[in-house]
Order: sequence, then structure tokens, then C-alpha cells
Amino acid sequence: VHNSHNTDRYGKKLSEMTLDEIRSYQAIKDPNDKDRLFTVGKYQLVPDTFEVAVKQLGLKGDDVLSPEIQDQMGVFLVSKKPGRSRLSKYLSGDTAVSSDKAMLDLAMEFASIPVPKDIKKGTYGNWPKRDILAGESFYADPKAKKGGNKASHTIAETTSILKGVQGVMTSAQAPAVSPRPKARD
Repeated sequence: VHNSHNTDRYGKKLSEMTLDEIRSYQAIKDPNDKDRLFTVGKYQLVPDTFEVAVKQLGLKGDDVLSPEIQDQMGVFLVSKKPGRSRLSKYLSGDTAVSSDKAMLDLAMEFASIPVPKDIKKGTYGNWPKRDILAGESFYADPKAKKGGNKASHTIAETTSILKGVQGVMTSAQAPAVSPRPKARD
């Protein structure tokens, strides 16, 4: 929590750091270490997802996490990341994919997005960690006493936004498919 809005490390902003520098801060396991970074950038990439995006986009360790690279990573997350095919199809205009299915993929990618319906604990492997009600974050933490993941949007506003962007993405905007990232536990 103490690092959630502080992306400056030793006078260097996150958007000025190389990918290898980001990796070194994400590799810190102690959640109390003031230098640790877990989720990074505009799209809040966790270490495993960060690595998959870097690899898939062909980025190098000395590349800087510029706003442009962050946006490339964001497009990857919603278009070609394994496990997000329904969202990708929806954004590409596939009318066979419902906004609820696209929203669920989005909620599985971003903790701030609500799930569109109730989901039983463990429906998706180890996730969710508890029974989730429609409108909650897929990553709601049953042990969090303070803070934790919670949806920052309503189902109605998320549905409205999804309907407004259906069909806006073309396959040319999306990077090639990558290997599946290591499962979170």
C-alpha cells in the first residue's frame, strides 16, 4: 500500500526506468521493503504478466518503460494475452461474444473491473479466493482487513463502456499470441 502511488526510486520515475530496473524492483519479495514494486505502470502489470508482455512484444531489458511502451503492453493485455480471447474477439467486433463475457475477461485482467455475475470460489482454478458477488472485484481478498482489491466501477458503467468500444480493435493493432503466463496462486 505504501508504494501504490510512489513510482519514484532514487530520483528516477517509473516511466524513465529500464525494463531491467523494473524487474529488479519487482523481484523484491518482502512486501514491507520500501523499494518493492509489484504492479507497475498505467495498466498495473504484475511481475508474471510484465514478463509475458515484454517477451511477446520483443522488448529488451534496456528499453525504457515509456508511456508508449506502457500503451503497447495495455493493448497486449486486452487483445492477445492468453485467457483473454473473448475480450479480444469482442473488441474486434465479434457479436457472438456477450458484453458479460468480455467484462469477465476484463475483470480477470484488472482488479478494478467488476464481475458481471456471481462466481463461486475456485471456479477458475484457484480463483476467485472466495465466493464473489456481481459487482465485486474478481480478486477481492478474503483476508484483507484494510484496502485490498475492490471494483472501482459499476457493472452498468462497465457495460456501457464495453458496448461503446465493441469492434474498435483490429487484428493489426494486436501483437502476436504469446505463451500462457504462470498461474497466480
